Formats: sequence, structure tokens, C-alpha cells
Amino acid sequence: MQHSPKRPFRTFLGGSLLVMIIIQFVPLERKNPEPATVSGFPSEIEDILQRGCYDCHSFETRWPRWAYIAPASWLITKEVSSGRKALNFSEWERYGDMKKTELEEKIDSTLHKNTAHAKLYLTFNPTVRLTPQERVKLSSWFYPESPGNQ
Repeated sequence: MQHSPKRPFRTFLGGSLLVMIIIQFVPLERKNPEPATVSGFPSEIEDILQRGCYDCHSFETRWPRWAYIAPASWLITKEVSSGRKALNFSEWERYGDMKKTELEEKIDSTLHKNTAHAKLYLTFNPTVRLTPQERVKLSSWFYPESPGNQ
């Protein structure tokens, strides 16, 4: 009995499809808890932060459709979780003065290096890209004594 040369390919394709269906049932936590406090940022700064930073650095994440489709959902959930852990604007008022100073310096550095977003994220979310003027405005507000703001 001779096997069709397409049989291994069909088996692989069928198995891959089955795996893709099964991984959709892996539970992930995509929650937006109630923000702890109001940030207290001026509205102009708040507007820039909401558009360019809050998806990964707050409890106000806008979860895109693909955040519910594995394996992309795993990557997005991991990125948001690590972003919130590094800096969470929803908890800004809970940070102590030393922590805020440390974060302000990191924000300034990130803004001056223009490394806030991963290239893949910007590809799918071009509206979150901060303009040079917005980066300067944020940097000047968070860390006015920065050498880059003199």
C-alpha cells in the first residue's frame, strides 16, 4: 500500500490546527483593576500618558482583539504585566518620593532614547507613538532638571 506524499503534510496541518484550538483555552488574566488613586497629573500630561503609555503602564489597558488569541495573547499579557510592574501610573500617588524620583529619571531616559515602545507594538498601534514634542513635554514635566531639558 502506497501513501500519498500529501499525507504527512495533512497530518502536520491537522495536528497544528488542533494545537491552535487547544491553546485558546489556556486561561490568562487580562484584568483592569480599579485604579488605586487619581493620578493628579495635569490634563495635558494625562492626555499624552493615556494615549501613549497607559496600555502597558496602568490599570486602563485597552486590550486589542488579538490579546484574546493565543499565542499572541501570551506575549501581550506578559508585556502588560511587566510594564505595570516596572511603572504603574494608576498607582503613581502610592509611590513614595524616592520611588517617584527613581521612576522620573527612568521615564526621562526612556523618552530621550525614544525606547518606550517595542517596534512590534508600534506596528499594530501606530497612534501610541509619541511625537518629539510630546516626549519633551513629558520629560520636562517629570524630570525638569534633566540635562536633556536644559
